[in-house]
Amino acid sequence: MSLFNQSFPFFSLTGHVLVHTYIGFVQCFILLNSYYIHFFIVEMSSANEAMEQEDQIKPLWRYVTKLRKTPGGGNAMIKCNLCEISFIGSYTRVRAHLLKILREAVRPCSKVTPPKIIELKKLDNEATLKIQSSKKKCVSLPGEGKQKQDGAPPKVLGPLEKGFNLQGKDDLDARIARMFFSSGLPFHLARNPYYREALSYAANTPNLSGYKPLGYNKLRTTFLTTKRRHVVNLLQPIRNSWNQKGVTTVNDGWSDPQRSPLINFMAVTESGPMFLKAVNCFGDIKDKDFIAQHIKDSIMEVGSSNVVQIVTNNAVVCKAACMIIENEFPVIYWTPCAAHTLNLH
Repeated sequence: MSLFNQSFPFFSLTGHVLVHTYIGFVQCFILLNSYYIHFFIVEMSSANEAMEQEDQIKPLWRYVTKLRKTPGGGNAMIKCNLCEISFIGSYTRVRAHLLKILREAVRPCSKVTPPKIIELKKLDNEATLKIQSSKKKCVSLPGEGKQKQDGAPPKVLGPLEKGFNLQGKDDLDARIARMFFSSGLPFHLARNPYYREALSYAANTPNLSGYKPLGYNKLRTTFLTTKRRHVVNLLQPIRNSWNQKGVTTVNDGWSDPQRSPLINFMAVTESGPMFLKAVNCFGDIKDKDFIAQHIKDSIMEVGSSNVVQIVTNNAVVCKAACMIIENEFPVIYWTPCAAHTLNLH
């Protein structure tokens, strides 16, 4: 039996709802912090990968030397390693110089012989094919590919289909389904009220025809920070009531979809429950000192003068941890989980 394998009244009645409301935000916040922690290590490896990738898709760079960057744009002062002439430009001019493409207004390389130009063109063609094959291929919608292959004219729509735009709705459904399938999104996301509200808002709000969906970087930085600040402001009235009505801190263990062992910590008052944090215990020994330390941290976050009791399950290690807390904070009492007590009997 795990250390935290049972629920308790506070958690089952109110905490469960709040955890599902805020645990996604907490996990996103942890991932964002991890991103910053590992930023420099990832950047170093990414730089090496970028150099290797550029050498594969722009192989003619190896025949020239970049002397210095020029002000503005992406041009540089370039020196040919074969004929040793210098010119200002980018990879386009390097190609024109080495492959003797006259329309780019750059002097052809005098040292490139006919056998050499065959070798260079082979490298250039291989790079072009690699770029084309690496491009993402769009999966066609049902019926879309067949019409293109057969050359069949588009289906004639009747008055009812035109009036209610049934074809447009079917096409939108097909695009949404393709997004789910291609990204491996869980199907229960379709039951999320915010998902449905967002699509309804986009479909029914005037003057949104040129709207561009929220991008990857903006979603994980600007909007994540803004939403966190908004959630903190929403919870502030509950925090303000802690010193008036007293607080019960409750905690319980569970596993997330990745099977990570987590311990949830919540603060419960008459004004309502509030999720504090979730601690990932992977690789840690969950003994009495470990549990007591995290309980103490949650008490200090709420304020020791505001906490009147703590609730955990009845495992021996939890009881021992709570005895440590009671010795350190004489006015705080441990209350065992009533549901766990009934299950044990």
